[in-house]
Order: sequence, then C-alpha cells, then structure tokens
Amino acid sequence: MSSYKIFSLLLLFTLAACGFQPVYSQKTASANPELTGFFRNISIEEIPGKAGQDLRNSLYDTLNPTSASGENLYRLEIKLKRDIIPMIIEKDRSITRYNLVYEAHIKLIEIASGKVIYTGAAQMSGGYDAINSDYAVYMAEGDAGHHVIRDLAEEIKNKLTSYFIKREK
Repeated sequence: MSSYKIFSLLLLFTLAACGFQPVYSQKTASANPELTGFFRNISIEEIPGKAGQDLRNSLYDTLNPTSASGENLYRLEIKLKRDIIPMIIEKDRSITRYNLVYEAHIKLIEIASGKVIYTGAAQMSGGYDAINSDYAVYMAEGDAGHHVIRDLAEEIKNKLTSYFIKREK
C-alpha cells in the first residue's frame, strides 16, 4: 500500500474520531432530527422588496422543505442590501458586464425572551452580460438575481446550521 493511501486512511480516521460532520452536506438536516425541528421553529420576518420576498420564500423552501408546522420559538430578521457593480468597461466607456451582489445581515431572536441569540452576515454575487437590448439586460439581471438569492438562502441555512451545531455542543 502506498504512503498516500495510508496517509488518507489515517486522515479519515482522525476526522471520524474528532466528531467531524460535513456542514454543507445535503443530508445534514435529514440526518439530524433536532436540526430539522430547530428549522421548523423559525419564523421569518417580512423582507422589503421583490428580492426580499424571493429570499424569504427561498428560505422557507430551504429551511423547511416539507412545510411542517412548528412552534415559532425563533424569529429570523434579515436586512438585505443589493449592489450592481460594473465589471467590464470597454474603451468607449460602455459597460458590458455587471456583478450583482446581495448582502444579508441576519439576526436570530428567541421569541420567549426577546434575546438576540445569533447575528451574522452572508453575501453572494453573480454576474450578467449587458448587451444592446434593454429587455435582454433586464431579463439577465432578473435571472442572475434569482440564482444569487437562492444561493444566499443556502448560505444563511449553512450559517444557522453551524450555529445550531455549536450551540448543541
């Protein structure tokens, strides 16, 4: 057996012994019923704007895909900020590519005590091309925004998962 294979096996045993759990695994919530229950007990406050509504819907789909009812023990408040940054500027000063950046400031509040138990921020970005058609640019921006919002919801879920796992230990 090569030294690389031996090292890999030792590394796997070391990770297993320390209680390693992959946070980004799709099975994390289903493998941990307490985590699923934690997500069910989160109510999400209204987030202003179309992007805020999309984020709120994506969070509900991500945190509680079965739509099982919970007790609303926690309230999630999110402030969403959007920036559009020109990325490629041609010699004639026309912009041909933009970067769309969404930043979410997160607060998780325990409803019974009113205490903020977690704060954090998540940021996602995506790009789109700007061509000579206003409609095409509008549609490209909307499509990029949809993908960025969906990824932002996943990032927020990962941050809440990390918080829950640390809290339980």
